[in-house]
Amino acid sequence: MKKLFMLFILLLVGTVVKGQESLENESKEFPSKGKKERKEMLEMSLATGYNWLLNSNLSPYGQHYRGNYKGGIIGAIDAFYCFDKWKVGVLFSTFSTSGNYGVEGRMVSEDIQVNYIAPQYKTSTRFAKRWVMSGSIGVGYLWYSNDGWLDNTGYKVSAHALGINSYFEISCRLLSHMDVFVGTSYWGASKIKKFKVEAQGEKKTVDLDDPYRLKFITAGLLYGIRVVF
Repeated sequence: MKKLFMLFILLLVGTVVKGQESLENESKEFPSKGKKERKEMLEMSLATGYNWLLNSNLSPYGQHYRGNYKGGIIGAIDAFYCFDKWKVGVLFSTFSTSGNYGVEGRMVSEDIQVNYIAPQYKTSTRFAKRWVMSGSIGVGYLWYSNDGWLDNTGYKVSAHALGINSYFEISCRLLSHMDVFVGTSYWGASKIKKFKVEAQGEKKTVDLDDPYRLKFITAGLLYGIRVVF
């Protein structure tokens, strides 16, 4: 995930530089004075960034171990159908983190993945020639998965919940069919009541009360590339 994150950074920087050169050439060769603005019908985005956990608990071992995770890498893909100033579409987000900590004298190692998919409503406002502010909200399906080890014993934990999300971003039009953007995100699920555990060939469902329940609430920064049609 970290290698993919770094590759995305390099691609984005290269795209921004190339896009700026193309814009300068385009403005010299094809003056835009009097040109009618093209109406967009579809947009697709790819983004990455970092999310910080807010009052969350990703540890299946309960409240005493909830502070072992601070944040992780986020990735997001979305697609929207565009109307005048509002859009409808779908968003997929994924969050990953890992940690090592001790539980009653035993060593725990975990790789955690939280995925989320939701229908999305978005509204946008242009505040300069190439600059747009956008906000979006959605309610969808969130699932948590944890591949861990307790000393030399492997286990898997999974949970599902109703999740919510909101995004705010500022984008800049680099090319006629491409934007770059930076934004903030908020998404997660509160009080996941139960999770499933698989270890040593056995499966069981664990139902916990507060304050031991899993919680996933995050705020993050992200940036990415959008193509429009």
